[in-house]
Amino acid sequence: MTRHLAALIIASVALTAAGAEAQSDTIVFAGVPSTPDLTAYYADAQGMFARAGLHVTITQVASGSAGQLAVVGGAAQVAATNTLSLAEAVSKGVPVVAIAPGSEYTHAQPSTRLQVLADSPIKNLLDVMGKTVATNGLGDINSSGLRALVDKNGGDSSKIQFVEIPPSAQGAALESRRVDAILALDPFASANAAKGFRSVALPLDGIAPVFISAVYMSQTSWAQSHRAQVITFARVIHDASLYVTAHWTELIPYIAQITKLPVATLQTLPPQTYPGGVYPNLIQPVIDATAKYGNFQPFPASRAIFDIPLNTGP
Repeated sequence: MTRHLAALIIASVALTAAGAEAQSDTIVFAGVPSTPDLTAYYADAQGMFARAGLHVTITQVASGSAGQLAVVGGAAQVAATNTLSLAEAVSKGVPVVAIAPGSEYTHAQPSTRLQVLADSPIKNLLDVMGKTVATNGLGDINSSGLRALVDKNGGDSSKIQFVEIPPSAQGAALESRRVDAILALDPFASANAAKGFRSVALPLDGIAPVFISAVYMSQTSWAQSHRAQVITFARVIHDASLYVTAHWTELIPYIAQITKLPVATLQTLPPQTYPGGVYPNLIQPVIDATAKYGNFQPFPASRAIFDIPLNTGP
């Protein structure tokens, strides 16, 4: 069990024991100023929440994991998290549920790449067996995706040694040959490619060519007792998602302002896409492909999704 998942379970038990639950009309969103959380930031900046009658306050957190803990601990009502983290939490009985979609992974616009140095002996996917690979977090969606991809192609992913290195430090670790390969996220992957790093594989293809990689989540009990607010929140995210997906290029100056990434860097990245709802058919591949690596049994995606019209399917 990961440290993060253990902390979620402890926070969940403590919250249940205390009987705590926010009753305020204000929805506190624990967000990270990054592309997975972009639609909520955009909706807030454009007054979309306010026009829909919602009082949403954004409080910045350091990571999606911190946002999850804030929700489970009762300090926030909504946070964005990656889909694998949500699935692991649900499988262990943590009372959380996806209420709206975050970002989407597509093969045509990959956000993570398995990269090596130009002179690396790693020439193809299966060459990574027996090697050391840097990832953002042990057991994260990127390392699980790579393991699934290797196993699907006849390899043995148990022979890969993963080490945890922050995305910003992975390039240096590879150049100093402390690791053999890295699971590089954009914008770092694009910057590495410009320096001559080779991309060997798209690790998230091990999950599916298209799937929802991040979601907005809340406590299940809060969503049930605030159903009208959740439906309105999901509708606002739906509208923001469609707009941001269709106008990514013209929104780059705004995205740079939110993420603190240079405009020039954002212009080199593949456009991010955002689905309209938390569709089960785009969540199930994450559960099915990564369950054995996260040590949980596969389960129907509907267990992890709040049942509202926007989330029933495209």
